[in-house]
Amino acid sequence: MSTSNKKKKFFNKSQDSVKKSYFNARDFFKSDFDESGSTFGDDYTFFDGSQKNSKSSGSYGSSSVATSGSVNSTRNGTSTHNQHSHDPVSSQTSSSSSSSRHHSHSHHSHSSSHHENDEDDYIRLRRVKKAHQCAELGEREEFDGDIKFYLDGLSRVNNINTRCLSILGLANQCQRAEFRMHLRAHDDMPKIISALMDACSNPNLALCTSALMYVYNQDRMTMDIDPNALSLMLELLETRTDEEEDSVDKNYKEKVKKLCDEMKTKGHGKFLNSNNITAGKLALEALLGLTSKRAGEWCKEELRNLKGIDFLCNKTIDESNSLIRDDIVWEEEIVDKGLLHKIERTLKVIENVTFMNQENQNYIIEYQGGKFIYRCIDLIKYLKNSIIFMTESQSQLSTLLSILRVLTNLTSESSEGCFKVGSFTGLFQLLLECLFELPSFTVPDSRFDLIVLLLCLEINFVEYCVNIRDELMDSGFKVKQLIAIFEERCEEAEKTDKEADLLLDSHQDKPLTEAMQDTLLNQVLAKSGKHMEHCIIAACISLLIGCGIKENMQYCDMIKNLLPSQGFEKMIDVLTKLHEFTHLADIMTPSGVKRVERILALFKSTKTVSPAV
Repeated sequence: MSTSNKKKKFFNKSQDSVKKSYFNARDFFKSDFDESGSTFGDDYTFFDGSQKNSKSSGSYGSSSVATSGSVNSTRNGTSTHNQHSHDPVSSQTSSSSSSSRHHSHSHHSHSSSHHENDEDDYIRLRRVKKAHQCAELGEREEFDGDIKFYLDGLSRVNNINTRCLSILGLANQCQRAEFRMHLRAHDDMPKIISALMDACSNPNLALCTSALMYVYNQDRMTMDIDPNALSLMLELLETRTDEEEDSVDKNYKEKVKKLCDEMKTKGHGKFLNSNNITAGKLALEALLGLTSKRAGEWCKEELRNLKGIDFLCNKTIDESNSLIRDDIVWEEEIVDKGLLHKIERTLKVIENVTFMNQENQNYIIEYQGGKFIYRCIDLIKYLKNSIIFMTESQSQLSTLLSILRVLTNLTSESSEGCFKVGSFTGLFQLLLECLFELPSFTVPDSRFDLIVLLLCLEINFVEYCVNIRDELMDSGFKVKQLIAIFEERCEEAEKTDKEADLLLDSHQDKPLTEAMQDTLLNQVLAKSGKHMEHCIIAACISLLIGCGIKENMQYCDMIKNLLPSQGFEKMIDVLTKLHEFTHLADIMTPSGVKRVERILALFKSTKTVSPAV
């Protein structure tokens, strides 16, 4: 046999081997092809040196490959091709006939046929997954395998070391946002929690489980905790591993400490002491992370039934006891920001569990004979003085706003809640002092929130408590201060409105580029936002005064005489704007809208009634 024939035979065998491997692989992955007929980037190709022969036999026509999108046509071509590739006589005959045809054509026709055959030397594969589909499939299979592996390790038939290592492995994985999303999407966390319900029986297991819950609950916008997880979290709060330091393995402490340090780099657990980590402290961090208002009613009920609200109230009381002292010298006082931050987070959880939940509201008001409310009043006094006397007071202001939100929830649309909370001596007077004094000591960005929260809380008390209503209206000085704030806000709103109009008029005749138009739009929106803030504050003061009048014509005449215009026209104007805004933005409850309408009707009715002589 000549050297050229040997090379040719070797080449054909090599091609047959490669093609056989390719078609086997294709058949193996055939079930994963995309049914929509999409391709994976550019079409996958495969060189077929003997395809010219098969074309003559009708097995691999270019039209059949290009037009057929089915696996069946390709499968038929494969079987025919394999039949020819394993028959050396057929191969030689086909080669000789192809050679004779080649010598019978001109040079131009040879080039054209060669170009056509080059196109036929590729097999186009259809119905292949796209890149992102392959990546998602691989990631899902990887996560499923990891979760199955860790769940096997969490089984109670394993020893404590195996279970602890599996928990820490899960905690490390939970630092990845995509892994936490996978757990939520496939509802795997309840299975994990069910396997760890005995965590409190062993200090090592309790510490590792608390670390897992702390890492998993770092997503503030979600609220997917289930009853078992909440129950386990509250049980872990009561663990006493801080008194049993020797019972916790040092290796697990180091691993948990490393986890917490990594969480700090992401902005979580800013005031968590990594050198003094216990199961109870980590469970508390996980519980205080439940600040989303998406908490279901079952969660609010379970927190009350499982004594979780008791723990939160006690935590607020205990932490404030170490903060408030009788021997405070404000010029030398150093505020523990970590302690304030913990109180604020505790109050945020209380705010969420009392939102639109009458049972929890009454439970907290009556807790230990009103001890929680008394402590809130003491905190307001402390924070008020701290904001006034200290230059850096942002932490104090944030904590004060949290207290005001809790008290607003306890008194909102509840005559019983207003009567009980309003009966605490000195509370309403303290709120008025904060309204008159604190705005000048706070940053402008937080001033609006502070004033509106104080006014809303005072409106609740004045509307439902007769003694507080009489206390306010009989104090001429306080009413004059409220009217002064009202007039100031109306003037500021009018001034801001004129500035916005002048800003628009100054650019009316000028050609503006797109960047200049964006800048102008932002400036006008900022002016409009300030105008709305002034109008809302003025409207809240109008509501407070209207609730104080309460169809008492003597109070009505007194207020009219104190107003510069000797009438309620400005109050009617701002209340009308508030009513229209709440209708558009849907920011007020139906009872709140009825309150605005009632006060509007009261002010409008005074126009037809002549003042008493």
